[in-house]
Amino acid sequence: MTTVRPLIDLGGRFWIFQATVMPAMDGLDGSLLIKIAAATLLLIGLAGRGSALILLLPALIAQFSGDPFDSTLFQIVFLMWFVTHGAGAFSLDALFVSGLRQGALPIFPSVIKLARSLDRHGQPVLLLLLRLWLAATWFYLGFLPETSQQAAAFLPVNTFSNTPPSFAMIGLPLALLGIAMPVQLGLLVLGILGQQAMNVMAGLEMTGVDPMALLLCGLMGFYGGGWLSIDGFISNWLQSHVLFERRNDHIPDNWPRVVVVGAGFAGLACAARLARLPVKLTVIDRQNYHLFQPLLYQIATASLSPADIAITIRGLFRSDHNVNVLLGEVTAIDKQKKQVMTATKAVPYDMLVIATGAQHSYFGRDEWTPYAPGLKRIEDGVQIRGRVLRAFEHAEAAASEEQRARLLNFVIIGGGPTGVEMAGAIAEMALNGLRDDFRAIDPATARVILIHAGDRLLPTFAPEMSVEAQKALERLGVEVRLDARVTEIGPQSVFMGDEQIETETVIWAAGVTASPAAHWLGIEPGPAGRVSVDGDLSVPGHPEIFVIGDVASSLGWNGQPVPGLAPAAKQQGRYVADLIRDKLSGRPKPPAFVYRHQGNLATIGRKSAVVEIGRLKIAGALAWFLWGAVHVGFLSGVRNRIAVVTNWIWSYFTLRFGVGLITGEKS
Repeated sequence: MTTVRPLIDLGGRFWIFQATVMPAMDGLDGSLLIKIAAATLLLIGLAGRGSALILLLPALIAQFSGDPFDSTLFQIVFLMWFVTHGAGAFSLDALFVSGLRQGALPIFPSVIKLARSLDRHGQPVLLLLLRLWLAATWFYLGFLPETSQQAAAFLPVNTFSNTPPSFAMIGLPLALLGIAMPVQLGLLVLGILGQQAMNVMAGLEMTGVDPMALLLCGLMGFYGGGWLSIDGFISNWLQSHVLFERRNDHIPDNWPRVVVVGAGFAGLACAARLARLPVKLTVIDRQNYHLFQPLLYQIATASLSPADIAITIRGLFRSDHNVNVLLGEVTAIDKQKKQVMTATKAVPYDMLVIATGAQHSYFGRDEWTPYAPGLKRIEDGVQIRGRVLRAFEHAEAAASEEQRARLLNFVIIGGGPTGVEMAGAIAEMALNGLRDDFRAIDPATARVILIHAGDRLLPTFAPEMSVEAQKALERLGVEVRLDARVTEIGPQSVFMGDEQIETETVIWAAGVTASPAAHWLGIEPGPAGRVSVDGDLSVPGHPEIFVIGDVASSLGWNGQPVPGLAPAAKQQGRYVADLIRDKLSGRPKPPAFVYRHQGNLATIGRKSAVVEIGRLKIAGALAWFLWGAVHVGFLSGVRNRIAVVTNWIWSYFTLRFGVGLITGEKS
């Protein structure tokens, strides 16, 4: 319901805008311009109540002084709804309300207070009136089937004229009392479809379904009857006596204590679901933000700012009073005392979820770390961005051609998605993003070398997609070295056996190892340092401890290891949250975790990508747009989505990168 309601509001605003703008095609006058301006403001949700009020008066005059139309009547209903309820969650009003409430202008807090009072007290009254209006429609159709001009002005009898009398008789008491309002949705839709069916049977043309009628059905079905209804009374009673109220400031002492360590994809998916349960939830992370790692390489290549792909953990759980967020690094886990030990305190738990992810792995050659940084944290992205940009700056001032050539060599080690995306982004930066910025060098002459130990790039993709990715990289000028193993990395060179590549900028994307969760638990780590878990993702012998995400070694993919992908981590997080819910409610234990693969995506530069979703395999520009849509959809926070899309549009049309700053320590 909470997901569908804003969509209904948005749909109503769109169709009011469309109905207002279309008459303007025949010629504009002053009144039409005012209406179009008001409809535009309502569409974007800026001053929604005032805009709806401006449009309401001419709609009432048109309906009751001229020929009545159901479509105008539906607009009136929605405009009254927006005057009372506001533009809804998907609006600029909802985005700006917190800032305006604390703003310097004294009028805004009073206006916001009035709007909230109108929403709190006016919305249930309007829902009651809508139910009575709907009941009158059912009464007229069920008992007074002859349509009159007077009734058509007030009731949508033409739209629902072919509703069977039996449906009308069922809907009448439901609407009057406000019982099972979603059933009304079905009755209304059947009434609309019945009208179309009658037209077909009579040999008439189908008139088309009025979108406003369908949106009205959704308004009735998904907003319900309000608290002045039987449905509302039952809902309020359940919230007070049975269900958990998320905004409850008093948390009972007997609620189970659940601790989630790590706020990556797995931990956040789990915590978001647990926040709706009657538990005392503690989220521990060494950072105060959740990072969208798939776009971290765009920080490293100066396309995005760190704030564009990160959001504070506290902000995500601001409304969940049963959630406590702690900034700290775990040092140990006491399984006997059921405590998570951090540097500052011990956190007790009844159930523990470990989702601490992975870190760089240099396959036993940790001495390479200073010369070849990996990409896992915001700090890594900022450091690599500084190294890449500093290489161009130093090349501009180089004393010799030999030094300049060395500075303009960029080596990426690892041909997985991170390595491929980094190589493509650096090549794109050199070709377009830094064009005309330098005088002594041509950035396009930079060499980008991608080294991969396997026989093809993107080994988790289908072979033909690997070929497409390699072709796209080579079109950008990237040198792809397959079946090549790095044997040594120094401050100014990379060795592959006897071959030496002189470079001062090396980026590591070749391997990861799990966080030290196995060490905390006192168990033997599995492959890549992961913790082997049972089918329900719990630690063997400890059903109260769960390990999920990149740190878990699960065979939940048809007997194969679950891949270290964001969708897999999210699925595991939701699975464990649901399992904890079932434990608390005494339900039977669910089946073992099964990973459902949703596909693979990787982008190369600004206009090419490879996408695999089931049997669908796409490469090129279309795949790039699909890749972008998927990643924007998975971002947390409206501000982040807007910022990322804005930066992408800027970069796409200007061929310029938005964050070319060299910050942090010199590296």
